[in-house]
Amino acid sequence: MGDFSGGPLSDVGLLEQDLLWLGRPSSRPRPLHSAGGELVGVARRVRGGRWSLWPTLEVREAEDEPLLLTVRRAWSLWPRWDVLDAEGERVGVLAGDRVLDRWDRPLAWRFASGRGGAFQSGQGAVVAWWADENEGVKLVFRPAVQGDPFFKMLLLAAVLRG
Repeated sequence: MGDFSGGPLSDVGLLEQDLLWLGRPSSRPRPLHSAGGELVGVARRVRGGRWSLWPTLEVREAEDEPLLLTVRRAWSLWPRWDVLDAEGERVGVLAGDRVLDRWDRPLAWRFASGRGGAFQSGQGAVVAWWADENEGVKLVFRPAVQGDPFFKMLLLAAVLRG
């Protein structure tokens, strides 16, 4: 596929990171870096399926570019986005400011303010936050989700979707 430049590759996977730097949305593909600047993944928009009106977002690990997750428009009257794992299984749903699990139960709510925001759980705890900075978007996962790769997939997808 391609050389994404922008630093050495990390030996730690994308979902094992506690902090991610998301390159500018105008970057094609959009690089995802660790706190130390190592490239850990890329996000790119691809054409949806044959009948899709909306582009699909793919997130891939940096090394050999294995698919990590896909975000695609759900078949719904409301604007909802399915987040799928590498095998195409639904991990959860992005529904407006809500992040839902695979059974459509709320996991977190998105609260944006200014050039950033946070995700809060149903109990009111901040599970992740992001800030739009000069270098890109800084996404920080709080301890409550650091051991949950599926939750992290959903939060990453929500920030990438904007």
